[in-house]
Amino acid sequence: MAKEKNQVLWIVGLVVLAFALYQYSSLGAIGLNSPSVQYYDSPIVVDLRTNLVNPEVKVYFNDVAINPSVSKLNCTLNETCIKITSNLNTEGILTATIKSGSDQEVYTTQIKQPYLIVENDILANLSTGRLENITLKTFNQDNEAIDVDSISLTSFAPDKSIESIKLTKSGVGVYQGEYNYKDKGEYNMKISASKEDYKDSEYVVFTSVLKGSGISLWVWVALGTLVLIIVGGFLVKRR
Repeated sequence: MAKEKNQVLWIVGLVVLAFALYQYSSLGAIGLNSPSVQYYDSPIVVDLRTNLVNPEVKVYFNDVAINPSVSKLNCTLNETCIKITSNLNTEGILTATIKSGSDQEVYTTQIKQPYLIVENDILANLSTGRLENITLKTFNQDNEAIDVDSISLTSFAPDKSIESIKLTKSGVGVYQGEYNYKDKGEYNMKISASKEDYKDSEYVVFTSVLKGSGISLWVWVALGTLVLIIVGGFLVKRR
């Protein structure tokens, strides 16, 4: 009888221990529903989920306390959903401290400067004497089309001449221009774009002109052959 009682006590003890370990392991767990890296060209939104009871939320940016918008909602029976919204204009670390009694959880979000992406349709190889249409498209880091404050396209030709190509806006983040590749050789096409609060975009595209303009060599050969035939026929008739 005493043996059976001890077995029951062991079972009850194991159940209590397992329950305690479960409670401890799940205490204060935070689930993240937002990116850990965000850009300050739009409001910073941090979505958290915690099972701390009546959590107190404190927010810091670069170790300085700030007062963003904080909303709390009971999303499940044992969990609280927390949304932190803040407007920032510089890079740094946003730290959210979630506290309940002696339990505390900390979550950080890296805030970065937004940047520009400029796409182009400049050909890598072509022939001289061609008037080419060129289109530049500008995007932010999330691949969303955006207008920029300034954009330029400059050609550096094989003869050392430099030309600023006129660009016309034709849509959101779309800029078009024309350029005549007059000489044989390599052209450097420099693209620059800027927008307030964004990292500038600047790079060079290389275009090689592979053959001369005007009538091709095969046309000249055909014309020469034709002239020889005509002259030869004329000489034969005179004999």
